[in-house]
Amino acid sequence: MTPVKTHIEANPKFDISEMFDFKFDEDVNACYDLIKISPVFRKDVHPIEVKHSDAMIDLAPCIGIYQQANFFDYYDIDSAIAYYMYMHKDKKMAMPQSWKSVEQKVLFLTMLMTSQDRYVKQVELPIITKEQESQINKRLSVLFSPDENVQERCELNAFVDDAGVSKVVLSGMADVVKDQTVYLLKFVSALSHRHFLQCASYMLATGLQKGVIWNIYDNKLYNVEIPDRDAFLNAVVKCVTKGVYDKVYKFVLEKDYTQNLDTILDQIMTDDSLPEFDTGGNVKEEKSQDEGISIIKQGEQYVILDAANRESVDGCAANGYDSILAACEAYVRMNKKKAEETTSKKELLSNIEDWLDNHAEFERQMARISIEINRGIGPYASYSTFSTYVVRKMLKDWGLVINFSERQLLKVWKEREKKRPKPEPTRSVEDVLQEMGFAESNTPPAEVHTPAPAAPAYRVIRSSRLSKPGDVRYIVVEEESNNVLDDANGYGYKSMQAAHKGYAYKRRNGGSFPAQPKKEKAPNLTLQGEQLTFGGV
Repeated sequence: MTPVKTHIEANPKFDISEMFDFKFDEDVNACYDLIKISPVFRKDVHPIEVKHSDAMIDLAPCIGIYQQANFFDYYDIDSAIAYYMYMHKDKKMAMPQSWKSVEQKVLFLTMLMTSQDRYVKQVELPIITKEQESQINKRLSVLFSPDENVQERCELNAFVDDAGVSKVVLSGMADVVKDQTVYLLKFVSALSHRHFLQCASYMLATGLQKGVIWNIYDNKLYNVEIPDRDAFLNAVVKCVTKGVYDKVYKFVLEKDYTQNLDTILDQIMTDDSLPEFDTGGNVKEEKSQDEGISIIKQGEQYVILDAANRESVDGCAANGYDSILAACEAYVRMNKKKAEETTSKKELLSNIEDWLDNHAEFERQMARISIEINRGIGPYASYSTFSTYVVRKMLKDWGLVINFSERQLLKVWKEREKKRPKPEPTRSVEDVLQEMGFAESNTPPAEVHTPAPAAPAYRVIRSSRLSKPGDVRYIVVEEESNNVLDDANGYGYKSMQAAHKGYAYKRRNGGSFPAQPKKEKAPNLTLQGEQLTFGGV
């Protein structure tokens, strides 16, 4: 069968995690033939036996997400949900507020990804047992620690015409990035071609040369290489667009996103206009303000209707009630439950307020770190905004545990900061009297100092001139003109955090680092012991 070209929207954006699904087999195989796969020897290849299905429902996608959310400290399931909705505008919906556990959120995300509401209607919790969870964590700990860099956002703009106008965007979040290597983690009975192509595509979008795909289920691990990146990218574009485009003239790796992950998360999670998804799998559209109810008789039963739109009131019995009294009592109970839910929210806010009052020093540090991040200095300078990621790391550094979410804590803290009175500049008594006309100052006028010009706004970007394969370098440029402000003496910085810290230090010290005394080189120490080798990883 000859593939037929299909029409796609202008400048389409494809989610790397699923862009090879439902594509022509010959195109998928053509992409697979352009990558090199080499297995890494593993002594332990026994499978971790889990419940792979629940009432004929495939649980592999759920376990694949849950293993990361459970093991890695900085994996944020809320961010994963928000980013998926950002990439798929037609699947935006509000998650029920009662769903707070990681497992519930994993099922919700799986439902969005598969468009199968049975994941939230029929799957019974827990997804895996504590013993199985321990086995998965033990296997992951062979290569990783809980504080790895996870959910690394990456995006590649492939321009598909000579003018550089039309483009295909490959976007996603790599599972783990460690030692200049992209890791893709799966939990499936057997890896397929599309899994290897996902890993290779993350390598393209991050600009990294090494890739590893690891099936945690049977502990099989493979190195992934791309011998000819241009040919592979052309094949990928042809595959995901189903032949609409088959050549890439140039590509650019996105580094300065118009919306960072924190902004996306805040927009999605605070959007009250999203339809609510209930556990029954039905999307409940937001209704107009309550204008009263009507109780009418339909057949032998009485039903409660909204007086405004004549539709059944949410929460009422679908089959109606035996009497008007029973209908009224049911409506009173529903209103009481809503009032209790509102009260519980107020109690939660009160608990967070009390927690902040009892941890005043931590709250002061939140304010200080927020300012430092805006200035690009301090230990958290690598973060773009003061977000839940920062709050989570602060709590971990301080050894504090909370019984509410970091997002709720951050939201309450922001409201408190808005209400906090701003300090007024101090003035002497003489200045106040002189201003009121009660005294003349005999003090000679103070010497006028011309304030130093404000430092220009800047940003840190990846330098294509200084970067080399496997060795990305960053420079500091002026926000408006893009003039280079600091390139580390022509070498570039090895990380964005180092660039922020280095430039901030130079601004405070007249544009250079102080001379450092030479240190004697420590003798090389050779440690003898067992070493675990993973091929080219």
